[in-house]
Amino acid sequence: MEKQNILIRVVFERDGDCILAYAPGLEGCTTWGHTSKEAEENMAEVIDMYMESLIEHGESIPLGPDVTTQEVKAEVSGGPESFWDRSMIEPLDVLEKRKETWATVAAR
Repeated sequence: MEKQNILIRVVFERDGDCILAYAPGLEGCTTWGHTSKEAEENMAEVIDMYMESLIEHGESIPLGPDVTTQEVKAEVSGGPESFWDRSMIEPLDVLEKRKETWATVAAR
């Protein structure tokens, strides 16, 4: 079986003085930050915890329109702690109101 990365749609929205972040396809994966960088870092941590919980409970990843897979073209390095590939998130330097992007969880 070939390895696949998991692509997760993440939405960032400005709400007053903070940035909300959530992954529509992963129930409960919601967070916020005072800055877009903080929201991005918090979202990475939330998704890491979600994936760790799935593994611990022997559950599968809920695939759908907001969570999909991508075939791995090259070997991905990293251990169990390296679920989140932050390089795949576009910079959020200027967030007007709403931004959607895809985050990548590296295959293991």
